[in-house]
Amino acid sequence: MLSNEAMKPSKLRRHLETKHAHLKDKSDDFFIRRHNELVTQTKASCILSHHIAKCQEPFTTGEKLVLPSIVSACSEVLGPAAAAKVKEILLSNDTVCRQLDDMAADIEMQITEKAKASDWFAIQLDESTDNSNLAMLLVYITYVHEGQFHEDFLFCKELPGTTTAEKIFQVLGGYITGHGLLWSRCVGSRQSRQCTALSIERCLPLNWSGSRWVQIMFICFCTLRIFFFCAKIEVFLTNKQSSLASHLQDQSWIIKVAYLSDILNHFNTMNLSIQVRTCDIFQANDKIMAFKKKLWTNRVNRGVFDMFGCLSSLADEGVDLGEVPAVIAQHLTETLHHFNLYFPSKSHLMEKQWVRDLFANPEMSDLSPVVQDKLLELSCDAGLQSRFGRLSLSEFWLSYYEEYPQLTEMAVKTILPFHSTYLCETTFSQLTSAKTKDRNRLNSENTLRVAVSACLPRFDQLVARKQVVYGPAAPKPDMTGQISLRNAALVFHLYEFSCSCVL
Repeated sequence: MLSNEAMKPSKLRRHLETKHAHLKDKSDDFFIRRHNELVTQTKASCILSHHIAKCQEPFTTGEKLVLPSIVSACSEVLGPAAAAKVKEILLSNDTVCRQLDDMAADIEMQITEKAKASDWFAIQLDESTDNSNLAMLLVYITYVHEGQFHEDFLFCKELPGTTTAEKIFQVLGGYITGHGLLWSRCVGSRQSRQCTALSIERCLPLNWSGSRWVQIMFICFCTLRIFFFCAKIEVFLTNKQSSLASHLQDQSWIIKVAYLSDILNHFNTMNLSIQVRTCDIFQANDKIMAFKKKLWTNRVNRGVFDMFGCLSSLADEGVDLGEVPAVIAQHLTETLHHFNLYFPSKSHLMEKQWVRDLFANPEMSDLSPVVQDKLLELSCDAGLQSRFGRLSLSEFWLSYYEEYPQLTEMAVKTILPFHSTYLCETTFSQLTSAKTKDRNRLNSENTLRVAVSACLPRFDQLVARKQVVYGPAAPKPDMTGQISLRNAALVFHLYEFSCSCVL
């Protein structure tokens, strides 16, 4: 940072004449052109750094791979002159790191400002450990902006000490209040686990409490592999003189593995069906209720196993299932019991059916008489039926906020909250990929924010902020970062110096 004393025109002129004598007679246009080139190079460097972060590559990829590749391509296609210009883009490890910090700060500012301007917002959160065994709290936020719902990454913070509910709330509350968000506008937020993760403990011979859906997918894959390659695995374990080989010689154990692979596959399929952004809380509830209804206890009691592919193949081969069907029926009964604990049939959504279908005479017992009259008025408008079918629930209700504010508020508060923690789960997987043993000092929050956020950095503003900080006697840039023609030569070196430093 240059002091105000160093920015005096006389000292700038002396520096130019003594250190850059070959430039003192250049016209103002030369310096303006050079300044524009530096701004363009800075913006290009920011854009390339953004791509590196999106791909979750090491920061050294910029100078080791990206820039040499672009230079070679430009030299071949556009000629040596273009390659020489591209070669001036700075993409060192420190450059990319600093630019990602700037981009992360800009993205965070955009998201928090939009969330503060929204009448309502909701959050999903989850905690896990990274590759350094640090407990991390990850939070996503959804809010209303320009008539639509927006989901985005909010923050990822290290949890100090134990990961108790009190510590989690302290970190969360400190961020919410520190960034000017109001708890009074937060609706339907809770920390929840997905349905398959809740009941998976009953599906495994081991007590894996806290399993995540990505782990469930892995377990499903493993059980399938064990079932299909049990003969080869038995030979391998026997050759290794492992005691585990006895399990593969146990017919009852093989039958149970077949069932586990089947039921886990059903869990996984149902779970993945709700892990999409287009799925709202009503659709997710419908899928869970449907899964509860088709838990196949009655079929198993009748000796029907067509819904379990691996188990059915054993039965078709004439394998005696013995007492395993009774064990399976008991397990399915217990699984249904656990589903009912977390997802009761008579949920609060039963009284909110009017949100998803205005024209089916839904239950309205939770509405006041005045609001019921408004809802009946809206539901009798035949012209809305086609519009209701074309738009998503959020788009439809938000479009009538001015006309029916009470109804819209109740509808939005019903459909705005997250129905699962899948965004946190997938982001933790990305964190595991990005923060490896070789990158254990990585700033997880900034890297994740740039990598997973749907919000783009404002590159022009970021470049403008990288301009030199002028003293009172020096020429001032305008809002676009351009310098006036007057005394352009005096600050040429400072532009070049400051741009190279801030990069």
